[in-house]
Amino acid sequence: MLLYRETEGGVVNSPKLPPIHLLAILLVLGGCAASPRPPGTLPPVQEPTPDATPPGVEIRPLARPGAISPDSAAPTSTPSNAAVIALLDEAGQQVQGGELNRAAATLERAVRLDSRNPEVWHDLGEVRYRQGQYTQAEELAARARHLAANNRELQARTWRLTAKARRARRDYGGADAADAQALLLERR
Repeated sequence: MLLYRETEGGVVNSPKLPPIHLLAILLVLGGCAASPRPPGTLPPVQEPTPDATPPGVEIRPLARPGAISPDSAAPTSTPSNAAVIALLDEAGQQVQGGELNRAAATLERAVRLDSRNPEVWHDLGEVRYRQGQYTQAEELAARARHLAANNRELQARTWRLTAKARRARRDYGGADAADAQALLLERR
């Protein structure tokens, strides 16, 4: 639809879109710039590649107090919980072997089985930290902390992970604040 506008010299044949059409075009173009994934979702798992540990990152087993060892039986657990426990143990072994990409893929499978398990999110955050993905590590720690509302020990560990990630990004004030939160939870 073309509109014509009048000027002092007569009618000018220049196209002018009605405001509603301009609004529609802006909305369509704005949608093109949107993120392809909803916020907070993890990127797709890539094929495992040889891991390169960032300088200054020490490879240690994931610390999960109360974790079930492969020798002990899981107490009355549902099949999905047993599967998640097995995946957590497998990821821990992969971390010990320096296979961080494989550990991340294993933990992402555990997330798909039990997305409400704060231990899984925390361990995935630890792996991301060890991979040098500090922002994602902090986000995963926050998710684990939210899910661990009644578990002060796990909440304290998530604050410690947040502090490490912030310190790695040179956010020393934020790291100190996270350490203070962890200390408060540990003293209760």
